[in-house]
Amino acid sequence: MMLEPSIDKLLDQVDSKYSLVVLEAKRAHELRDKERPTKEFKSVKRTLQALEEIADGTVKIHPAPELKRETLVEKRELERLQAKMKEQLIKEQIAKEEAEEEAKQKIVVRLKQLLQNNFLGVNWRLFYFVLLIFINISGYRTSDRIKVYSIV
Repeated sequence: MMLEPSIDKLLDQVDSKYSLVVLEAKRAHELRDKERPTKEFKSVKRTLQALEEIADGTVKIHPAPELKRETLVEKRELERLQAKMKEQLIKEQIAKEEAEEEAKQKIVVRLKQLLQNNFLGVNWRLFYFVLLIFINISGYRTSDRIKVYSIV
């Protein structure tokens, strides 16, 4: 048995019991779909939360339901497009990072090859110093630096 809000208080806000039931059901569905509540609730159940909002007068029957439906469809489409754009940006960022990582790996592999071939009798201490600076600038971890030392 529902004590609050009373049926009399609810019927003051709506024309008929039928309209009340339809409005309450639609608002409960909106709350379930994470629509923003208009107040703090005493009740836990969404149907009773919807009735609390109706009793307070914060939820009314929309005068143009078709317009409201169109607005909701447009809102959902906008949210879908925003999520798709965000996903696309993330994919682009991942691709960019992978390309940078691949370029760094190619440079490191080429440097390792040069080290192993003792290329052109270069001053290797200076070369190691330059290599370490490159590794620090390129953002490799300490464990990657240890791998470079292990070549020598």
